[in-house]
Amino acid sequence: MAQTLYSKTPSVVVMDNRGLNVRTVQYYRHPDTVDFTDERISFSQYTLAGFPERIFSPRQYDLWKRDNSIKPDRASIQSLSGMALQTEGTDDGVAAALNDIAGRPVISVDAMGVKRRYLYEENHLAGRLLSITEQAPDQEFSVVERFVWSGNGEQEKAYNLVGTCVSRYDTAGREECQSVSLLGSPLRITRQLLPDDIEADWQGNTPNDWNTLFSGNVSGNSFTTCMTADVTGALLIQTDAMGNQLRYEYDRAGQLKSHWLTPAQGKEKNIIASLTYSAAGQTLTQKDGNGILTTNLYEQKTQRLSESRVERPSDHPSGATILQNFHYKYDPVGNVVSVYDHAQAVRYWRNQKISPENQYTYDSFYQLVSATGREMSTLSGSISSLPSPLIPVSNGDDVHTNYIRRYTYDRGNNLTQIQHNAPGSRNNHATSLTVSSRNNRAVLSAFTTDPEQVDTWFDAGGHQTSLLPGQKLTYNQRGELSQVTPVSRDTEMDEEWYRYNEDSQRLVKVSQYLNGNTQRKARTVYLPGLELRTMFRGNTLNEELHIITAGHVRLLHWVSGQPAEIEGDQLRYSYSNFTGSSAMEVDEAGKVISQEEYYPYGGTSIWTVRNQTEAAYKFHRYSGKERDATGLYYYGLRYYQPWAGRWLSADPGGIIDGLNMFSMVHNNPVNGVDSDGGASLMSNVITLIGGIFNNGFSLPSFSRPSFSWPSFSLPSFSRPSFSFDFDFSFDFSPVGVVKKIAGPAIKFVYKKAYKKLLNYALSKAKTEQQKRNIIRGFRGVSVGVGVAVAIAGVVSSAGLAIPVAVGVVAAGGAIAGAVGVFAGPISRSLSKAYAKLFRGRTAAHLSTATGNFMAGGSAGSAAVAHGVTSVNDPVLKRQGRTGEYRSLAGAEVGIASGTVSAVLNDDLVKSGIAASAAAMGSQVSESQKTLEGVGDVAATAAIEGASAGRKLAKAFGLRSLTARAVETVAEVATNVDISPASLIENSSTAIYAHGKTFLHVRTEDTNNFEAFRNIEETLPADGDAGWLSGALENVWGWFSWSRNQNQESFA
Repeated sequence: MAQTLYSKTPSVVVMDNRGLNVRTVQYYRHPDTVDFTDERISFSQYTLAGFPERIFSPRQYDLWKRDNSIKPDRASIQSLSGMALQTEGTDDGVAAALNDIAGRPVISVDAMGVKRRYLYEENHLAGRLLSITEQAPDQEFSVVERFVWSGNGEQEKAYNLVGTCVSRYDTAGREECQSVSLLGSPLRITRQLLPDDIEADWQGNTPNDWNTLFSGNVSGNSFTTCMTADVTGALLIQTDAMGNQLRYEYDRAGQLKSHWLTPAQGKEKNIIASLTYSAAGQTLTQKDGNGILTTNLYEQKTQRLSESRVERPSDHPSGATILQNFHYKYDPVGNVVSVYDHAQAVRYWRNQKISPENQYTYDSFYQLVSATGREMSTLSGSISSLPSPLIPVSNGDDVHTNYIRRYTYDRGNNLTQIQHNAPGSRNNHATSLTVSSRNNRAVLSAFTTDPEQVDTWFDAGGHQTSLLPGQKLTYNQRGELSQVTPVSRDTEMDEEWYRYNEDSQRLVKVSQYLNGNTQRKARTVYLPGLELRTMFRGNTLNEELHIITAGHVRLLHWVSGQPAEIEGDQLRYSYSNFTGSSAMEVDEAGKVISQEEYYPYGGTSIWTVRNQTEAAYKFHRYSGKERDATGLYYYGLRYYQPWAGRWLSADPGGIIDGLNMFSMVHNNPVNGVDSDGGASLMSNVITLIGGIFNNGFSLPSFSRPSFSWPSFSLPSFSRPSFSFDFDFSFDFSPVGVVKKIAGPAIKFVYKKAYKKLLNYALSKAKTEQQKRNIIRGFRGVSVGVGVAVAIAGVVSSAGLAIPVAVGVVAAGGAIAGAVGVFAGPISRSLSKAYAKLFRGRTAAHLSTATGNFMAGGSAGSAAVAHGVTSVNDPVLKRQGRTGEYRSLAGAEVGIASGTVSAVLNDDLVKSGIAASAAAMGSQVSESQKTLEGVGDVAATAAIEGASAGRKLAKAFGLRSLTARAVETVAEVATNVDISPASLIENSSTAIYAHGKTFLHVRTEDTNNFEAFRNIEETLPADGDAGWLSGALENVWGWFSWSRNQNQESFA
């Protein structure tokens, strides 16, 4: 029988005697040639200390076997402690860094030869970062960043600023934090921009010296954003720099319920009237302020989106109609194979049936190899230009035609050709790319067809230096695209240039171009929730537009130059497809402004609008990102070329998203989403330190855990499928019946005995430290047992002698158990390394993944922990915490989530509670030393709280057999435990975890909890802090009562 596409295509991992991945074998198969299988081998080498030294992708490995002078995809040199001293990548060049004795970066040199020096406070102080200087080759040093830290005065205390970074001078200007909440959330931020013709160089010793760069006008070009948050830190009100106000309302679960927008000097508008959610937190319905209703349906077993319908309901003033109705079909692993829009009509033209449907085909690596759909019949083979829209929407049969696109990739997963065929309109063309023979750099074949010449179109850091032939690209010292020159002339040139803040987020865009004989200049300033756009014709201001952004809604307010065809303060509601691309815009009356369809890798296939003027004001398109005049899409950390299906420059995060640093979402644009140009969503959580096989760590799977023993699960190298399939089959043979009966019985006895023993051990503990040690021990047992059982399943089929098999299982379990016990120190040490290797949130998420993994957490608890870190890390950043602190905080969050998952058999709710408690601890901690161990504290307190909650529920009669039977039926029906007993248990868990973590951190910081309990005396006279003292008294009373009551078992 002929083999199928996916049969016999496993991923085989070969490990050395240290457990490090030295080979990975994968089997590639294309759907057009299923009888041919391409074996691809990745190869890794390590130092004697076990640190990664060289990593080869299959493509580079094949070249290296023939010529050992070929360089690996990634090579690195580490210090004795494992810190990276030098890294060399074929895609992004050579970089080096040196750290001080505390592990802080002191000097670094990137591939472009730019040197950076870091200056810190003196040793008797906290050692916080004070400045960063840069020096490009053959240039003087310039001070590109300065940090000003708050003192301990009365004014700083009044605004909760003590110990925070209150002012930061960066490459775009200055950002000042003027107030923060008790939880550390910023409440007032002022951003001041440098003049367009001045580059940042903050020379001098005082702010007065630095402020001279603002051309003597310190208050000019300054924008202030104010926020109001509730006691949980959730945003309630945001007032932007122009006085426009956004207001948010949440339900009891903390999910957004409704949303309002109030323009400056205008009336409040309800932009989201209501939202409803499923038990899994997925959006079911959304009623917008324009009366449009969005309804989402999900597959019962997999929880994948099956239908998304956007409609004007029967009571809508503009009349009932379905505007958009996407139906989705998937393959078994979760790849979308078909999308059908039932709101659109089937048309017939030139013997074609033109359906509003897209179909997708994948290879065995889940790379997209073909896509079908419809496009405008007037399209040509233009590469980068935006097609002219259809105006107005036509009902003729000749406006659309079918197309098919086929994609070809090399063995390095580089997209090498896009073949486009539209027989009805004869729009047949191919886009070919030439890939370098030494790395993954590639350019359009219009540049060159010689692989040896490709590198001449890139700089040493992997930045493409020409957009299209004749269009120059310029980068700043940080590798950020600073200028594009689409048209070069002897006099005035057409150009677009950009300015970024310290996190590489774009703040200013300026476009200059010649229109006839008149020079036109468009300037955009990006602020929180606001875009300020101005247009000059010569030296005359021709148009000033403010765009207020509130989620999927944008309000266009013209200060001057409003077009006659557009009403003032126009509201635009954007409705997206499954990849987040803007598919339809609807106005405040519920009438369609524009509709747009896209090719898989970007590019517009269909675009219809009401009128040409409104079309000019659609700025966000594919993936919801802004399309610049150059045709590039700006994602945040870098720019994307939709005509080439690849990034313009190498990944600034290194190999965090794979060894190919130019590949767009692993060549799966239908299912993958990259929110910022860093790591794609498909691998954002499961990627630990780059690529799949880059060091000794295995990657957890996203699949829902079904293992009922301690919830440590072996890693999986398959892409996440998010499947929730159930097996209702039953083996009626005697052996099968015994397995079905004995298996659950053994698991039941194990779980009961395990919890009894855990509770007994905790009851004998006399100190909090003893309790934490007990939890660490049980965590080690959980990890060890989980690994031992998994190894047993492998060796049982390996034909080993029983003594050998038992020895292998015991050794594996013992080693894993030791890792579980010492998960904290291991994870914290690695978090420091991540902070040196990667920027900001990347290091935090890597540390989170490591902490959860080392603590024995499941894939579910990993996802929960990453969700908490996604919220917590920006808060820590606003507090001015160092990168090492933020990375450590990520590790503590992962440890907390993973520990509770391992000890409580993958209870994801309690894992989330413990993770959030650890995050809270990181926000209120005053030092990195205090932060260390917070994850263990939060996990231990959460487990204690769960026990107390169960006892309380039992005291109320909520744990009786009848009550539990009713709960079981409800849980089976809803897939969520929503019983009163569960609510009490989770509430107790939250109170214990957050309260004890808060107590631990503040006790460590102040060494005097009695003084902290009277904290309201140190707050401003006009601050309402009485609630805090009362809440602490209540929590303290709860702890005392629970300790006296909690002497029975953890049933």
